[in-house]
Amino acid sequence: MSVAGFNEALDSAVLVQLDRDLVIKVVCLPALLVLKLLAWTDRKHENRDAEDIYTLLKQYGDAGNEDRLYGDELAVLEAEGYDF
Repeated sequence: MSVAGFNEALDSAVLVQLDRDLVIKVVCLPALLVLKLLAWTDRKHENRDAEDIYTLLKQYGDAGNEDRLYGDELAVLEAEGYDF
């Protein structure tokens, strides 16, 4: 198993407080997508990786990124002819 991208994913992890005395690092969605792309390539394009990549892309806006996607970065989507 390749660990390419793991250090970068850890560096960009988000701290999540589960309890008063329990804070854990959770991989951020962009880093998770990169890890999934690397896994997909490493495992010779297995369907499960493609399904996970599709889910991440499809649900990214609904994961609290609507303003960023459809506000701040709307010009990028429009430049690429993105179909909402």
